[in-house]
Order: sequence, then C-alpha cells, then structure tokens
Amino acid sequence: MDLKQAVGWRPTFWVPPCRFVIGDPSRFAGKRLLDLGSRDGGMARYFASLGAEVEACDNKPSAVAEIQAKGINAFLVDDNWDSLPVEKYDFIFTKSVLVVAPDLHGALTNLRKSLRAGGEYLAVENWTFPALEAVRFIANRRRFSSRFSYLSESLMPEIQSHFHSLSMKLGPMRLAVG
Repeated sequence: MDLKQAVGWRPTFWVPPCRFVIGDPSRFAGKRLLDLGSRDGGMARYFASLGAEVEACDNKPSAVAEIQAKGINAFLVDDNWDSLPVEKYDFIFTKSVLVVAPDLHGALTNLRKSLRAGGEYLAVENWTFPALEAVRFIANRRRFSSRFSYLSESLMPEIQSHFHSLSMKLGPMRLAVG
C-alpha cells in the first residue's frame, strides 16, 4: 500500500505532512505502532506494510468494526484517551484528531504515557478554516522545519504550546499541519 492510498481523502493536502512526520519509512520495521483515531484503518494498513506491529483505535464502534474487518487489531478508546495502555508503543500516529480533543493537555499527556521510553508521537493536523485552502496548497509544497511545519489559527497556537511543553518534559513529538 502506498501513502497516497493510505491517507484516502484529499491526498494532495495530506500526503506531504504525513511524509514529513513519517520520515524514513524503514524505521517502523519491527516496532509497535498505534494509529489513534484510525477511522477506516488506511494509515494502520500503511504502517503494517512498512513492517510495524500495528494496533488501531477509534472512539466510534463502527470505525473499530471496519478496521477489524480489514485484519487490523483495533479497540475502542474514549475521547480523552484515558484507556490507552501504558508504555506499550514505540510510535503513536494521529491524523486530524487533536482539533477535536475535549481536553487537549489531558489527551496529549495520556497519549505520551502510552509510549515506551524513547517512543515518538507523530501528529498530522488540519487547518480548520476553509478559506485557507490555497495557502495550504502552497505551504504543502515547502520543505518542513524540524519540529513544526506551519501553523495557523484555530487551535494551532494551543497545540503548539502543548507540544513544546510536553516535548521538553517527555521527549520527541513531531507535528505537521496540513
């Protein structure tokens, strides 16, 4: 499976930030990865094709059933991710879920606890303001910085603040906004 197929909806906008947070695809071989907020399981299947041991989770029972039907181990998770296992994963990947977290700091803290020592959180987020579509298209063509690609209005300043403070305390987190 290639990344364009995995992201599904609007690959022109989602592939570049996903590629940024993924980095070298060979680093996932033999590692445990959680695709949190997996929806249809496309990214979970992509990471499995890279050799990762993948689990997926979503807060919708219908999504979990769809993912399981595709052969991926999946489970139901609450909105704040309180039920995530502790120190289980080498990587956690999310795509467009931070903008809907009811308690962003609590959710990120729970997510971070689920990573093993040296684990990495990979987040791809969207700009929520539709009028920025042309800006997103241009920005997706740029090279990304080492920590943040580009940030916008809405929750992005809050997300950036939480990422910075949690990264300083807990270790590597990568964020790309598309």
